[in-house]
Amino acid sequence: MLMPEQPQPDRSAGENQFRAFYENSMDGILITSPEGKILSANPAACEIFGLPEDELRQIGRDGIVDPSDQRLAAFLEERRRKGRARGEILHRRGDGSRFPAEISSAVFRNAAGEERTIIIIRDITERKAIEEELRQLNIQLEARVAEETARFIDKEKEAQRLEKTLAEQQLQHQKMLTGISIQAQEKERNQLGRELHDNINQILATVSMYLKMILEKTETSENLVQLSYEYLGSAIEEIRKLSKTLVAPSLGDISLYEALQDLVNRVNIAQEFRVELNYKNEMEGRMDKEVELTIYRIIQEQLNNIRKYSHSDTATISIRSLPNHHLSIAVADRGVGFDPGEKPAGIGLRNISSRVEYYSGTVQIISAPGKGCRLEVDIPVHQVA
Repeated sequence: MLMPEQPQPDRSAGENQFRAFYENSMDGILITSPEGKILSANPAACEIFGLPEDELRQIGRDGIVDPSDQRLAAFLEERRRKGRARGEILHRRGDGSRFPAEISSAVFRNAAGEERTIIIIRDITERKAIEEELRQLNIQLEARVAEETARFIDKEKEAQRLEKTLAEQQLQHQKMLTGISIQAQEKERNQLGRELHDNINQILATVSMYLKMILEKTETSENLVQLSYEYLGSAIEEIRKLSKTLVAPSLGDISLYEALQDLVNRVNIAQEFRVELNYKNEMEGRMDKEVELTIYRIIQEQLNNIRKYSHSDTATISIRSLPNHHLSIAVADRGVGFDPGEKPAGIGLRNISSRVEYYSGTVQIISAPGKGCRLEVDIPVHQVA
């Protein structure tokens, strides 16, 4: 039985299609041997290199590729191993000018079984120019962004500097107002103390002297006159105590420790509660008078708060020096205590806070209902000669 004849592929049709593609392609096409000999070049390749086909055949691959391009060796090695390769390599035209080209190459065998290579070459000079232009524009844009960012950062830093300066000025202004307020309070206390001592005290002393003369030389009701004399004596003593409380201690004549010890003694004499003073200052030299007065007033104010509100039978004053010329002050009692978060600070505590803030110190109130109260102050001090 005879088998029907199988139809043979129409090789001529495929060859015609390839020839049409070869002749009309806008990309250059070279047919070469694996060693680089150019066997044929299409019209586009001749136009790209500016040489006729016969001259291209004569110069071969080495005549159209830039030998300084190190990518050529890697390209040929890849094609040898894989049978195909793609990349970018610098080429040379007939006039010697160089241009970048995108090439694709594959190994094949012709009808006679000979190994050949096909190379498709695309001139990418314009594309590279556009890429370079875009790269330069990107560099300029990045430089502009960096410049604007730096300018923004500078403005932000300037704004922060101005904000800091304003905050410092406000703080200095607040300190100045606090200082003026403290000085005004001290001046008012001193003036009131002198007024009580120099005027009222002298008047009452005179009345006391007159009453004493009446007791000695007349027959006026002795009981009434004696009672008046005793009342006047009590008034004089109360005014003396008030004067000593209001007038700032002369800390230039006595030390802070001596002034505080006198304050503690006067509180203990009243027997409302017992005060203990622990004083440990290892700093050399005297502190500034204004700082000493501030410390004295803080302790005086807190002792007054304890007397009025704490119902404590004892209080402890602890003063000790800290490194970097700081002084730690603590005044503690064992009274009824309070919740600092719920109860707003009274005038006394606000006065203490204002005095401490004026010297850039810190204040902390530690208290709880039934647990007493502890006032802690950390204040920088300055020695004077």
